[in-house]
This record gives sequence, structure tokens and C-alpha cells, in this order.
Amino acid sequence: MQAYIKLLSPFQVFYVGIFAPLEVIEERERGRQDRLMGLARWQYNLVHQNKSYDLEIDTTTLTLLGCAELIKTKFNL
Repeated sequence: MQAYIKLLSPFQVFYVGIFAPLEVIEERERGRQDRLMGLARWQYNLVHQNKSYDLEIDTTTLTLLGCAELIKTKFNL
């Protein structure tokens, strides 16, 4: 993450954390054909560790369009 922050430092960047409860992520994992089963559980506590975001979104409460609208509104895009 630090490498990306440094690389993108000349630009205005907004960091958005995308979240869902583990049970929801595992259900989504089972529904996909391109994931190893158990990868979601393994990654769950690692993905967002030691990261801060300008906006955090819980995808269990918003649709894809709702997420996009929230991002658009939050950052005046």
C-alpha cells in the first residue's frame, strides 16, 4: 500500500474501503467459479489491516449503483 501511495502522490487520490461481513463474502465466493474456496476467509483479516480510507462502504447495504452514487457524491465527481 505504501508503494501505491508514493506512486500516486502527484495525483489527487481517494481511497475507498469496500467491506462486507465474512459470511456474505464467503457466500459470494461460493457463487463464483473463479475463486479458490477458503481464500475469502484467509484474506478477511489481512486485506484492510493497517489501512485508512477516505470512505468506507458496506456492500451488504448498498447496490452497485448505490456504491457508485455514494462515491460520486462524497468526492464531488
